[in-house]
Amino acid sequence: MINTRATFEKYSDEWLFSKVENKLHPCRDICAMLLLYNMMPSVRRMISAADHDIIWFNVNVDVMDNFAMDEDVLTLRRCGVFIDENDYLAMFV
Repeated sequence: MINTRATFEKYSDEWLFSKVENKLHPCRDICAMLLLYNMMPSVRRMISAADHDIIWFNVNVDVMDNFAMDEDVLTLRRCGVFIDENDYLAMFV
């Protein structure tokens, strides 16, 4: 079990998608969605909201503490995923 918020902070400088070793897809947004789905296959709707240039994922950060691993968070950060000010996973598109 990890502290998801602390792990995202730990990898705050990781942002190069080219550093992802085992990409699930060559597009960073789809790679992030596939990784999240693999971690939480019960999620029926991956995107909960979208705005002009940002999407929010339908993933509870507190629940991620129970199943996310350090390398999962690293990959998500390299895909461009971050935790916004309201504790939701989000990414710029």
